[in-house]
Amino acid sequence: MNFIIAYFKGIWHVMKSGKVVVIHYLALLILALLATLPFMRLMDAKVGNSMAIEKLLPDFDYTVYKDFVNATGVDSAFAAIGNMGIGLLVLFFILSIFLTGGVLKIYKNAPERFSLQSFFAGCTYYFWRLLRMTIYFLMVHVAVGALFSFIYTKMIGGGFDDFGSEVGYIDVIIKVGAVYLFVAAWFFMVHDYAKIDMVHRDRTLITRSFWGAFPLVLRNFFNTLLLYMLNALTFAGIVVLYFYLSKMIMTDTPQGIALALVLGQAFVIARIAVRLLNMASATLVYKGIMAKRNKKIRLAEEAEEARLQAIRDAEEEAIRMKKAAADAEYQANIAARKAKLAGEAAAALGTSQIAEMIQTETEQNLVDTDSSISTENPIADIPPTERDALNVVKPPSIITDLFDEEE
Repeated sequence: MNFIIAYFKGIWHVMKSGKVVVIHYLALLILALLATLPFMRLMDAKVGNSMAIEKLLPDFDYTVYKDFVNATGVDSAFAAIGNMGIGLLVLFFILSIFLTGGVLKIYKNAPERFSLQSFFAGCTYYFWRLLRMTIYFLMVHVAVGALFSFIYTKMIGGGFDDFGSEVGYIDVIIKVGAVYLFVAAWFFMVHDYAKIDMVHRDRTLITRSFWGAFPLVLRNFFNTLLLYMLNALTFAGIVVLYFYLSKMIMTDTPQGIALALVLGQAFVIARIAVRLLNMASATLVYKGIMAKRNKKIRLAEEAEEARLQAIRDAEEEAIRMKKAAADAEYQANIAARKAKLAGEAAAALGTSQIAEMIQTETEQNLVDTDSSISTENPIADIPPTERDALNVVKPPSIITDLFDEEE
């Protein structure tokens, strides 16, 4: 899917998943209260009804802040709150991973209707796998940071003194920092697609999604990178707008303080929405990539199946033709044997018929001779020698015909 289409469809998904935004906002609000309430107790105990803190309302003034700390002795208390803030930061890190599982499951099943049960089921089901994957990518970011720190150290050489002015020093910082930000952003982007792949394929072996995300992003480099940059520009625009509006609000009045509070909460909600937008649009791009890949696989499978079917058809046709040839040869052999037998039978039948016809005609001639002698010229009165001469019978006509044919 094109990154622009995915971006606007992602906005639509975020607008439809307003309950997810509310859940994230309430979770952050609880964490903020955990951090704010101890600070409020500290300020109430140390400051009380002092009006000195009101000097910081229009704008931050470090001189006023330092005088306030020295006068009230809250620096040690701030250090304790700072240590507690580290614990809250770890808790926020874990909570963010926990909610990510539910968000990815909702966008995986989109456009199905949102369900709190499905959302929290996804949060618990994918939590440990997402936590392990996040630790892996944190190790990658630590390695990348160490590499660029080494490069930066080599580039500055002996330090600031090796540069003629601070311009060259700052130029090195900008160049190294820009390249580092690009590389770090690319790894953040790969991390997003690794999480999406793990959820969509429900992989328990997360290293397959971890390593598989790198070639996936590289094969779709411009589409994924431009989408990530578009989401980053959206967040940057919200930050610029927030600071611009906050400068216009005067916080030295109760109305101004209330308006600044509303603006700050709007900024928090917008930041949550941008985070959801990044996951929703990246999920849409991932689905488009998988749909294209599955289509290629399906076409390849269909082509392979067609090739195998053609081979099977050719083999069946060859077998059929071989069988037909064998049947024809068998029928020819049968016909030849029948012809041979018929010839032999015909020859045998012809000889017996000739012998029968000779016998029949001989008997008929004898009968005719006897009858003629008895009626016309009886031989009773003929002397014996003449009677024997009369018994010489004329050969049958068939034998004569046969000798005539031979001649």
